[in-house]
Amino acid sequence: MKNSNDVQMALEYAVYMMIGDEFYKMKSISQWKEMSLLINYKEIKTTIQYELEDICIAYVKELKETIPQAVWKQAVLVKIVDSDSYLPEVRFIGRRYLLRVFCRYEGKKTKLDFELFKKTHACKK
Repeated sequence: MKNSNDVQMALEYAVYMMIGDEFYKMKSISQWKEMSLLINYKEIKTTIQYELEDICIAYVKELKETIPQAVWKQAVLVKIVDSDSYLPEVRFIGRRYLLRVFCRYEGKKTKLDFELFKKTHACKK
């Protein structure tokens, strides 16, 4: 059986793919990180993959009901913050919005959370 860090990395990949698919277009800032997480994801048990996907599907539904549609219509760059951090996150960086999704695997208690920022531009006089 894989350790909890492997499942954490698989969760990060699931968040990246399933939430990222909701955007107009997405591209990972680090293809190396994306491939590393994908390989890890494919190596965990299928039952765990399904569990992580179910968590993400429910969360996508919640996000789509909460976040303005304009957020999903943008192209985003995706940065997956290192799994070793206290609160792992996946950042979806668009031209007008930044969506930070926090994800920590804790078995049945696994929860996702987010912060949304609207970018403002200073005007020159």
